[in-house]
Amino acid sequence: MEPNTSGTVSRRLPDLEDYIDMARRHKGWIIGPTLLGTVIAFVVAFLWPDTYLSVATIRVVPPQVPEKFVSSNVPGRMDQRISAMAQNILSRNTLQYIVTNYDLYKKERTRGSIDDIIENMKRRKILIGSVRSFSSGKQGMSAFQVGFRYENRHLANKVTADLVGRFIDANITERQSVSTQTTLFLREMHDQAKADLEAVEQKLAQYRAANKGRLPDQIGSTHQHLQTLQGRLTTLQNSISRVNQEKITLEAELRSTRENLKQTAAMPDPMVASAAAAARNEGLLRVDREIAQMERSLTQVLEHYTPSHPDVKRMELKLNGFRKERETILAKAEEVKPEEAPVVVPPQVVAANVQRVKELRALDGQVQRLQAQIQQRDMQLETYLKDVAEAEVRMKQVQSTIESGPVGDDTYQQLNRDLDFAQRRYQETNQKMSVSQIGTELETRRQSETLAILDPPTLPERPTAPDRPLYVGVGAAIGFGVGCFLAAAREVKDTALKNLKDVRAYTKLTLLGSIPLLENDLVVRRRRRMAWLGWSAASFLAAIVMAGTFYYHTSSKV
Repeated sequence: MEPNTSGTVSRRLPDLEDYIDMARRHKGWIIGPTLLGTVIAFVVAFLWPDTYLSVATIRVVPPQVPEKFVSSNVPGRMDQRISAMAQNILSRNTLQYIVTNYDLYKKERTRGSIDDIIENMKRRKILIGSVRSFSSGKQGMSAFQVGFRYENRHLANKVTADLVGRFIDANITERQSVSTQTTLFLREMHDQAKADLEAVEQKLAQYRAANKGRLPDQIGSTHQHLQTLQGRLTTLQNSISRVNQEKITLEAELRSTRENLKQTAAMPDPMVASAAAAARNEGLLRVDREIAQMERSLTQVLEHYTPSHPDVKRMELKLNGFRKERETILAKAEEVKPEEAPVVVPPQVVAANVQRVKELRALDGQVQRLQAQIQQRDMQLETYLKDVAEAEVRMKQVQSTIESGPVGDDTYQQLNRDLDFAQRRYQETNQKMSVSQIGTELETRRQSETLAILDPPTLPERPTAPDRPLYVGVGAAIGFGVGCFLAAAREVKDTALKNLKDVRAYTKLTLLGSIPLLENDLVVRRRRRMAWLGWSAASFLAAIVMAGTFYYHTSSKV
């Protein structure tokens, strides 16, 4: 066979029998790392302190009053508010207070900074779940979990209860604060809208007062008012004409009655004395009636006019005239001489004289009645003339307003638009403030969306970490992998021929037989005893280490 001059020999591919032979040849390099990895993993797993997880479930309680009746003034969904509350609860000050209050992480506080401890609590120790919906009976329910991991299960339970209480209190405080601030903000907007509305109303009122009757929406009513005044003036003028006509008629009737009275008063010569006495008596009665009637009329006029009024003055003059006339009649009656006393007249003359006296009295009463009616017409004329003067003055004012023309529409329309906007804004803010006040009252009574404990914090019986069987299994697997790697490395470095397959593959020769390796039995036995002794010592040492670790773990367990 010619030698290989290239310097390299390609290895043949091993089969299952070759792998078994490799494992048999390097079993010590495989078992040793496997045992070492198992022992290290066991020690680490049992020296690692137990971690207990206490978990509580918090339920999201829906509002007790339906949303269609009372709307909440707290914005945002519950999951968003829980995230915001979690940020506040997991703040540095809060966690530092919890660590100090419950005396957590004693060793860590002596060796490290409090900031590292707090950061570790945020990331690994405190559990805050998301809000999830699930069915409970016939109704749906939303809830989330809060938990805390710690070496002491009792402290883990207390810290979890503290966190649950902080979530419930924070929800109440935050909702009440947000609701109150919302109501205060809306009240400020309402007060500002009210002030703006009052200012616009004042401006509009001033503008209306300064341009009364000239505004675009008042021009029609101004024309209508002018027409009303014109109609009233026409009515007054017709009334004046009617009263004047009635006065003329009454004056004509009065003149006719007075003529009749004068004609009737003419007496024959035999009855002169009697007629004179009767005339004096009748005149005295007439004057007394005139005085009484004038006094009544003067009293009525004084109820409407002052004593300096021309009508009052005129009536006082008439009253004084009647009084003087009465005094004159009385004076003439006293001057009558006895011899001038009337003579006795026949009965026929007396009867005629009685009839004549009745006629005189009737005519005199008719004269007085006509005079009273004429006086009443005079008073009506005076009242109508005053009303006409007032109506004419008012018509001149209205005509002056119309002739001055309407004011500009732009300013007036702008004020009206401002008023409409201010009214809508005031109504909107008033409605929103009312709804917000009811929402605040709902939050104050705690009848809105709240948090309640569904499952109280658990007192864990078994630790959640570490998973010791998993750790030991992983350690053994890593040790076995390292052993296999070392065995493979030794096999690669060993270029000796191991079996007949190698001889056939590398020499390309036909083998007729093989001679086994003969070794001294004493050497072989000594080598085996040393191997067993070494492995026994290693196993014993491993057992002692694992037993000691397990004893330390059980003795230090709370």
